[in-house]
Amino acid sequence: MTPERTRLLLAVMIGVMAIAASVVLAVILTRSRGPQAVAQASPQPPPPTAATTSIAPVEAPTTELILAPSPTPADSPAEAVPTVPASPTAVPTEPDAEAPSATLTPTVTDPQNLPPLAGPQELAGAGSSSTAPVNLAQGLYRLYIETDGDFGAVGPVVDEGDCGEIPFFTNASGPFEGGATYRSTGCLVHFEVSETSGGWSITVEPAAEGGLLAVPAAFSGDAPSASGLVDLPEGDYHLTLVTESTYSMVVPIVASGDCLERPVFLLTEPGTHQTTYRSTGCLIVFQIDNVSAAWELAIVPEG
Repeated sequence: MTPERTRLLLAVMIGVMAIAASVVLAVILTRSRGPQAVAQASPQPPPPTAATTSIAPVEAPTTELILAPSPTPADSPAEAVPTVPASPTAVPTEPDAEAPSATLTPTVTDPQNLPPLAGPQELAGAGSSSTAPVNLAQGLYRLYIETDGDFGAVGPVVDEGDCGEIPFFTNASGPFEGGATYRSTGCLVHFEVSETSGGWSITVEPAAEGGLLAVPAAFSGDAPSASGLVDLPEGDYHLTLVTESTYSMVVPIVASGDCLERPVFLLTEPGTHQTTYRSTGCLIVFQIDNVSAAWELAIVPEG
């Protein structure tokens, strides 16, 4: 036999002998103490071995969370919210910038809101330039033009409306003083003076400015002009033109009524000239054009 097996056999024999000794000792004790002693001394059942021991699963204890009621604003302070204090430099500013100061600027009237012309208005300038606009309500107007020197043309330019734009005068020598008529259907108009280097002025007024002129009446001048507003009741009128100009033209411009508006004189020589004009009851401005020398016009009722 090998040493290992010898040791194992000895261990078994020792174990058997120990068990046998225990049994013999137990029997002796039982007999000596009687039945009660046997009951008391009888060995208790051995504890369950690992093979027979069942371990019940142990549940982990559960923790119940009890939430306290949310505090109200009256019970506790509100949760602090971090805030960023306003910085004085949050808005960039120029350190040297000064507060804007109020500046007074002249009031500019919108041409669309100009009140209609109600009386004489003088418009002045110098050189080739234009006037400010004028609101001319429907009606007839009389214009007086003065220039310091020669000019190429003086005439209206319509900004709004449907009015005429024929120049009043062209290629005149200066200094010049003359007059003209202008009919408006309700327009916004400015006036232009071209090809001149001197000062000039244009006065615009309603034809009725200064009142009505009764006949007989007479007008004179040495340049193109426009008479005052003449009241011609219904009837025939004798017109006499004395002119020193080579060319002369006289046209009645009807401001009110239903009279003919055509040249009553269209001359190509100086002298004394006569004609008759019939009125149905009108208000008329007599326009004298094309003249370059002295002239005189007389209006006398016939009969």
